[in-house]
Amino acid sequence: METIAKLFFATSLMFTLASTITSCSKDDAVSIKNEETSSTTVVEAKQPAPGLYAVARFIDEGEDKTSLFAGYQFKFDDDGTLTALIQNESVTGTWMQNASETVITITIPGTQALDNIDGVWRIVILTDTKIGLKNTEPDLLSLVKI
Repeated sequence: METIAKLFFATSLMFTLASTITSCSKDDAVSIKNEETSSTTVVEAKQPAPGLYAVARFIDEGEDKTSLFAGYQFKFDDDGTLTALIQNESVTGTWMQNASETVITITIPGTQALDNIDGVWRIVILTDTKIGLKNTEPDLLSLVKI
């Protein structure tokens, strides 16, 4: 009987741990990794929320190049101005959505890193704290509000 009780306790503990580890918030449910393979679009906002963002992930031609954006911050303004901040410098460009709010065009000159995100992107996630964009597969840009 004691062995059955121990087995039941161990099984219950494993189930509880598994449930705790796999539970997540609504924002966590759409992970950056899923953006790469998902065809689902999550749009909870009409446009990027004003504020500062950092690049959480950047995939260029299937290669992770997130490190190109170390130290960068991006500021999206309601008027369509996009400012990239790096160290003590700033570069100003623009962002614009299409009428159906499914595509965003980023125009920002400057560094090699900025040249990589200059272009037309399909919106896959747009919330008050996260922007997930894709262009020609498998390019991916994921920004999180800081």
